[in-house]
Order: sequence, then C-alpha cells, then structure tokens
Amino acid sequence: MKINTDKFRRIVLGISLFSSITAFAQTPVVDHTNVREGESVEYCTTHKKMKHLKETVPGFVQDFEALQAQLAEVEQNMLANPPAKRVIYKIPIVFHVLHNNGTENISDEQIMDAFAILNRDYRLLNTDALNVHNDFKASNPNATCTPADIEIEFVLATKAPNGTCFNGITRTVSALTSDGSSGSAQVNAIVNGNNVYNGQWPPNKYLNVFIADEIGGAAGYTFNPGFSATNMYFNGIFMLHNYLGSIGTSSVTSSRALTHEVGHWLNLSHTWGGDNNPGVGCGSDQVNDTPETRGVTSCALNENFCGPRANVENYMDYSYCSKMFSQGQKARMRVQLWLQQEQGEITSGQQPI
Repeated sequence: MKINTDKFRRIVLGISLFSSITAFAQTPVVDHTNVREGESVEYCTTHKKMKHLKETVPGFVQDFEALQAQLAEVEQNMLANPPAKRVIYKIPIVFHVLHNNGTENISDEQIMDAFAILNRDYRLLNTDALNVHNDFKASNPNATCTPADIEIEFVLATKAPNGTCFNGITRTVSALTSDGSSGSAQVNAIVNGNNVYNGQWPPNKYLNVFIADEIGGAAGYTFNPGFSATNMYFNGIFMLHNYLGSIGTSSVTSSRALTHEVGHWLNLSHTWGGDNNPGVGCGSDQVNDTPETRGVTSCALNENFCGPRANVENYMDYSYCSKMFSQGQKARMRVQLWLQQEQGEITSGQQPI
C-alpha cells in the first residue's frame, strides 16, 4: 500500500520553519512535573516540541493526524496478512559530539556502550526483560501486552556523505554545546565544524544523534516522523551526554534514554499519549496492547490509576526500570520503517510486520 505524503510535506516545509525553531531560543526553565524522581532535567521533551508545531504551524494537526490514520490502516492490513518471510531492518547511525573540550566530549567507549545498549534493547537481548511483572510475561497465558523483539538493528555508518571513511562518530568544538536554546543552531555548528565532513548529513541516509552538554533542559528529544525527511534538526535525536550509555559520564539508570528517543523517532508516543507530561491524566498512545495509563516518574510497579496495571516497565514511560517494548509498539515502528523504505529512505528490508 502506497501512502501519499506529498501534501503533508509541502504544507509543513512551506511554512516558515525558522519561526518554529527560534520560538525555543530562550533560557530553558525546567518543568519539574516532567522530571523523573531524583533528577534535575526533563527526561524527554519530544511531546512539547510536537505540541509547539501543532499550535504554530497552520494545517499541521490535520495533516499529521491524516498520515497517522493512513499508517494505522497499513498496520492493520499487514497484521491481517503477514508476509511469509520476516525482515531485520538495519539503520545506519552517526553520533555527533558537540563539545567545548569539557566532560561532554565523551569517549568513543561510552558511545560504543550506548550503541550496544540500543541494539540489545531493540532485539530483546536484555536479560532484565525476563523479569518484567508477571502481568506482562510472554509465559502468562492471560497477558495481552508482552515484550517484543523489534527486529531492528543499528549499524555504525562507515562513510560520510562525500565518501570519507570514518568510525561513525564526529566531533565538533563549539561553545553552543552548553546552550541548547536553539537545537537548530547546534545542528548548524555540527554541519559547519565537525572533524569528518562539513555539510549536510542527510537524515534520509543516516540516523543522526546529536550529543551535547545542554539541550534545552532535557535529557533527550526528537520529533515524531512524517513531515521533514531532509531537515537534520527535525529528523535527528538530541541527547544529553550524561544520558548516553551506562559508563563514563552516564550511568545504568540513565542508559535507556536513547532507546526511548529512538522510539519517538520511529513514531511512538509516551505510553500515556503524546500531548502532556506524565501523571496529568489517563491517556492512550494509540497502540492496541499497551494499557491505558497516566505515566509514572519512578518504578511504581503497582500503578493502576487508570484501571489496568500500567506497563511502567515500558521504554516509553519514565520509570527507572524500563525494559521492554510491546508487540503493538513493534508493529507501529516497523510500519514507519516500511514507509521510509517506500520513499527510498534510510532502511533496508521489505515487508515490516
């Protein structure tokens, strides 16, 4: 099934994206209702970035929702008629370190640790997935939400856009590493000053991960897909250096943040929905098997405010004990990759479900 996104892309790209970018160019004020217990930065601000676009870009809401409805239709068709042969999608990834010769200039080893964790989590090779609450174990015949192997693998890019061989990591020296008020400005610094290739790193060829000392008061953020395949700012992932990997400047409790943000990049919302902070009210992420929840900021395994036991161990919640994606989230992410492949972008593979 083909999806026509031409109109959708035209409307958003035809508006002044400059206004959408610079609207965030101000000193960040941390919203403590969006912070995990015991931390001082907002765990994720993807929903806030998306909300800003919905409120400021004419036609964005209608066209974004139309695309989501089309993707849901494709998902249902593919679930009803699964292909005979499954596909492991492979996504090339580049880590761009923006630093000013401080601790944010993290080691290659820390980046490789984050890279390994990302691949482990998306292939369900994390041993802690065996310890999910019994309500979500695959061995429980009554479980309707169980851990999934997403069958997506990330591979380090080995060639820059101009053919230069490199190790999948770029480094850029700039004071903007400590000023995340404009993510666009940080991206421009990387584009113009990195040590491998000065120019655009096409987001339809690479998953670009931007690492800095400060990114607007957040540990991580990105944008849901569907409206800008060519803009590095709107189609990349921003990460705070001490929320990347489990070693160096980061820690085990911060190590799943990249897994969370890649979920957003592949069209997942927070488990309580895509429009508010955790704990505000019951909501749905439009995934058929994740229980309705209000979201948590700690490992509250008995959370059931919305009725069913919440899947707080889900990567798209804010708990410290995240360890799984669901089968429904898997289908949603793989349909998004199918769409990118249909448009000749970034992935290898065929049918996604």
